[in-house]
Amino acid sequence: MGSFDSIPTDRLMGLVGRRVADPLLRRYVQGWLDAQILNGIDGVPSKAGASQGSVLSPLLANIYLHEVDRLAVGQQLAWVRYADDLVVCCQRKVDAEAAMMVTGQALGEWGLHLNEHKTRIVHFDQGFAWLGYFLLREECFQL
Repeated sequence: MGSFDSIPTDRLMGLVGRRVADPLLRRYVQGWLDAQILNGIDGVPSKAGASQGSVLSPLLANIYLHEVDRLAVGQQLAWVRYADDLVVCCQRKVDAEAAMMVTGQALGEWGLHLNEHKTRIVHFDQGFAWLGYFLLREECFQL
């Protein structure tokens, strides 16, 4: 997905506001999202947002993408997600192709998109790497 840098922060703060009652904590999160980072290449500061690698990134991605999870569950997808990394399991290739389309649409409703370089359909017999593991058939190997 690559969602960290593209999560709409206003929409994210609305979701944080639903879960976090403490106004000081909400202000800290807003400050984190509004923080300026300096781009070493052109020297132009930009907003960090929910930037990849920050300590809050997985939490903020989980809060935001929980809404996308609801859409996936409504479509009865077998969906496994951690922060912005996800796997959708299907029985047949045609189901996987349909699931990819539904996933893209669900993400699009929340201002996100699938990462075209990382998104692919693969059979468990081929195996794939995910979150530091290589999954192959009924086995799992730590990378």
